[in-house]
Amino acid sequence: MNSLNIKDVIEIPEVKPNLVVKVGEINSEQKRQAHVRDYVITDSIAKELESLVKSIADSAQSGFEGLGIWVDGSFGSGKSHFSTYLGMLLTNDQATWEKEYSVIQQLADYRAILEKYPVFVLPVNALDVPDSLKRNIFTSVNKQLELLGHEAVELSSAKQIIQTFEENAESETAFWNLLFGRSLTVTSKEEYSGAKENDPDSLALEIREHVFRGAQRAMDLYEEMAEGIRKITAHLKTLGFYALVILLDEITLFLQGKGEETTSRSLAELNRLLEHENAAIPVWAIVSRHIALEDLVGTQWKILMSRFFWKYMLKARR
Repeated sequence: MNSLNIKDVIEIPEVKPNLVVKVGEINSEQKRQAHVRDYVITDSIAKELESLVKSIADSAQSGFEGLGIWVDGSFGSGKSHFSTYLGMLLTNDQATWEKEYSVIQQLADYRAILEKYPVFVLPVNALDVPDSLKRNIFTSVNKQLELLGHEAVELSSAKQIIQTFEENAESETAFWNLLFGRSLTVTSKEEYSGAKENDPDSLALEIREHVFRGAQRAMDLYEEMAEGIRKITAHLKTLGFYALVILLDEITLFLQGKGEETTSRSLAELNRLLEHENAAIPVWAIVSRHIALEDLVGTQWKILMSRFFWKYMLKARR
């Protein structure tokens, strides 16, 4: 009797599929190619993709307000993969639209709408900035604008904080000593100059934390969420975008272990994402979660999320 090896009966592909998917991968050409190659669109996924692409395209064309949508599923169920593939369709990735699935071919008219009325797709991993959801979203906007070759939108008071610090330090050298002696990341003028050029927000936070006192130290570096969204959408409108689609991943992992104050603030910021009154273009938020928020944070979510995610529910599972 001839013996068989495992490799003789099981075919192992040369290219292994990516086991961990992040929504930010829509910005990587190599990752996009892998998604197009590996992602399997089941009947249920096709139904949800069709509904979302149609709704967002119609929203961009007509200007009706966006919605907040949950992408529900346990770990490994394909939430991030679904959001990433949706983002690739919305950004008109050619290979994604050419994939041979009937649902994609049936959406050809909506692709034409998206070409005429482009949407700004913003991937955000909530774990990238573990202490502030608002800061994560605002900084992600400007990173995405930079990747697309567009001018940033002013969403923080970093420039004013740095200017105030430098004006005071010019006449009182103790300000430099306070910053360099207390900060773990800005310990010299060389590091100060580098942070000022490459990450002024983080530098401003270091100055506020280690040098400022009283009201200056207590002030929020960033705009309120609703005002920030107003500024972002107004800026995007001038750039020729007709809707903003936020792909927010890992929200429940972000909230786990947070104190009551941080949790309440973050939920309120989520709620204000869809403050439509002052938004210049429709705003959509596609938010992935692996457990229901009420199981994580209790009854307070019902009050703070009163305007969020009630109109439409999406479940994406393999």
